[in-house]
Amino acid sequence: MDNFNRKNILRKYRSLIYIIFGILLIAADVLAPTTITENDITTINLTASGTLVNFSSADMRLGGNLTMSSGIINLTNPSTNNALKIDQNGNTGASPATGGAINIDNTDNAGTALMILSNYNGAVRQDGLVYIDVQNASYDGPILRINSISTDSEGHIRIDALAPEIELVETDQVAPNGKFEIRVQDDQFQINTRNSADSSFLNTYLFNSLIDNSLLRIFTNVSSTSNNIIELYGQRNSATTSPGIAWRNTNQDDSGGSDIQTARISSAGGSSFQQSTLLFQVANSTRDLINVLKLDYDGKIIIYPNKTSVTCDGTTTGAIYYDNSTFKHYGCNSTAWNAFY
Repeated sequence: MDNFNRKNILRKYRSLIYIIFGILLIAADVLAPTTITENDITTINLTASGTLVNFSSADMRLGGNLTMSSGIINLTNPSTNNALKIDQNGNTGASPATGGAINIDNTDNAGTALMILSNYNGAVRQDGLVYIDVQNASYDGPILRINSISTDSEGHIRIDALAPEIELVETDQVAPNGKFEIRVQDDQFQINTRNSADSSFLNTYLFNSLIDNSLLRIFTNVSSTSNNIIELYGQRNSATTSPGIAWRNTNQDDSGGSDIQTARISSAGGSSFQQSTLLFQVANSTRDLINVLKLDYDGKIIIYPNKTSVTCDGTTTGAIYYDNSTFKHYGCNSTAWNAFY
């Protein structure tokens, strides 16, 4: 029998085949569960240009206990059509037990619940192995949510790669604006920005491991002298707000207490935000921050009085201090303090 006659017979008895298949499904749902082994399964090869089986029912289930040495359902799809498509029109809810268009209970499985494998070797694929597309602008809810009550310290998200990275693209911006990259490479955690040609990412913020000489490196690639590498904002409507940079040390001696603040640099806006100052503070012998130097809005440099006597030797050459008993500033020439006035 040639292929043409086989196709005609399949078309002629297609409805009858579907009816028999439906009866078998109903019987499997009504009768007691039956164990089916792989020897009872007959391989059926189906070839079609469109949908092979279309289920449209309020409640249709395949019952029974299936025992197989390989997959219970294996789909091999050589065509460009979907191997499996689910059109979920009913609201299943978000219950872990019954929610979702696909619900996987992996309780008795110590392995992975969902495995996606690709050995694709070809042109660059931009659509990804997993693609989530939200097509309604009014959608209001998480796109990806992870809920866990585990007390284990294992990461909830883990990426293993030669240079793992996550790209963030703000779609309402004009490229290269709105493009950032989070990346790990050469034992560095990087937060990178896009170059002006929108052709690659530039190293911008590099966080090194503890074994390196520096923990943070900030790169800039701008020619303007007015661009700031770091900006500290005080968001309170107060002229006395003084955002700053502080240094703390948690490796103390055995005297107890919390971590200490060893130094701070801060700036206050002053009266009506028109009399700003830049203040330098360090911790004294009692571990309290004291003012040591202030740059004022009108050009004054103020060295605060903190001691009445300071040793002048080779280690303090060029130092300046203010004596609050004589009310004078002194400079050290490596052997003696000389008053400025």
